[in-house]
Amino acid sequence: MHLSVILPNYNSGPLLEKTLASIFDSPRRYSLEVLIMDNLSSDNPLATLHRFPSHPIHFHSEADRGIYDAMNKGIQKAKGKWLIFLGAGDELLLESVNQLPLDSDTPCMMYGDVYLVQSQKIYDGPFDFLKMTEKNICHQAIFYHARVFRQLGLFNLRYPITADYVFNLTLFGAMGHRIQYVPLTISRFLGGGLSDNGQDHAFHKHKFRIINQAVLQSPNLSGFWELMRYNFIHSRNYLKARIG
Repeated sequence: MHLSVILPNYNSGPLLEKTLASIFDSPRRYSLEVLIMDNLSSDNPLATLHRFPSHPIHFHSEADRGIYDAMNKGIQKAKGKWLIFLGAGDELLLESVNQLPLDSDTPCMMYGDVYLVQSQKIYDGPFDFLKMTEKNICHQAIFYHARVFRQLGLFNLRYPITADYVFNLTLFGAMGHRIQYVPLTISRFLGGGLSDNGQDHAFHKHKFRIINQAVLQSPNLSGFWELMRYNFIHSRNYLKARIG
């Protein structure tokens, strides 16, 4: 199995069908499965699944502790070499996926861009560690090799809105030299979820420590200089804010 698409779901109505159609209504180069991790929806999502009777969809419905708990459960059930996480209403662009080397084991993570439906913009090009300290890569654009979760663990539920950001910072610190950017638009990101409408107070409280710990995991000297750059910029911005 080349790819597992993990899709947390809760009362998403017709948005679930939109996402599944984007995956199964276009030619595919690679074998894949879809794992729908449902939080006891009351809108009968099985009726939507019955419209895709011949496709590899695995439906699991049980109470969860939020989107990252659902993602973690999907990781533990996934059989694919590569994993991507979508939300109901997002659309995977198979013409881009078909161009990726998903039969390779060399990178630990591949990522591209997403099309932001609400703002009608492409987000957001290649990242280095310093850029990662300011913003996150959209998870609808990321393909994680399954082994990274065995090596680094699962998403930390302490961060209910930004657990993927924390994970990505750790990954960039520990394995940044094995992360590959591909100049392709991977998906259409609907938006309007928790990351758009909420604030993760635990993350903002711990961000400075998380970033320092991530950089200190870097296996090469460049991580030290990234840490120095980040701390300099962070301190400068803090002083500017205090001075007014």
